[in-house]
Amino acid sequence: MIGIGLAPGIARGKAWGTAAAALTLPALAAPVVAAVTAPFRLHDLPNCVVSIRPRVATVTLNGADVSQVDDETGLGNHVVQATASKQPLWVASGGPNNKSYVEGDGVDEFLRAAFAWTQPAHIFVVAMPSATDGINKALYDGGVNNGALFYTATSTQMACYAGAGFTEAAGGTHMNTWSKIDTLWNGAASYIRRNGVTKTGNVGANNPSGIILLMRGDQASNAGDGAFAEAVGFSSEVTGNALALADWYIATEYGL
Repeated sequence: MIGIGLAPGIARGKAWGTAAAALTLPALAAPVVAAVTAPFRLHDLPNCVVSIRPRVATVTLNGADVSQVDDETGLGNHVVQATASKQPLWVASGGPNNKSYVEGDGVDEFLRAAFAWTQPAHIFVVAMPSATDGINKALYDGGVNNGALFYTATSTQMACYAGAGFTEAAGGTHMNTWSKIDTLWNGAASYIRRNGVTKTGNVGANNPSGIILLMRGDQASNAGDGAFAEAVGFSSEVTGNALALADWYIATEYGL
């Protein structure tokens, strides 16, 4: 069994099995207080409220399209789309590390879950923000309009808005490439971190109240033409050794 160090105050996880034994863990500070199950997932970390990974075992298909992706936290916060014409495409392979993903059409396709969720909210995604480098394309929002709107501001910059907002620093990775992104929604102490580059700012005080993928929270505007391989949210900021584990997981699972 492999022990992993979690910072003081982090809850104990579960037992890590043999499937993860060959993987290399990041250097973590003492004390070594916990271990987690194999394979480790982001929702093994404390305070996870939604965990969306569109895999064979978690998707409900309507032909080639997705009507639901199950929430893996056990809380039942599944993202769904009952209207067939608005169901995004499921792609079985070809994502980062050849993983499966869901893809929006940039017109009216989205998946949504509404549930109680207030700031601070920390959201991790493995995503292609816009297949066309499009501008003002929503990658995600809260379950309500402008609850946690994350969108393409330019061909190389993401922006966030929850009553106020800010944009990534100029330059960086184009929207039409797969990225690892985490965004902390916490008023004036918020940040965007994409591919290791962090920009801080004030997002405002709106609460997510759920999550919508590939559309603005009004379910009618700024439809995204991007793609998701994973989207996971927490009801507190992920910090310290837990953040190191999150980064290690994304690097190992997706090669990002």
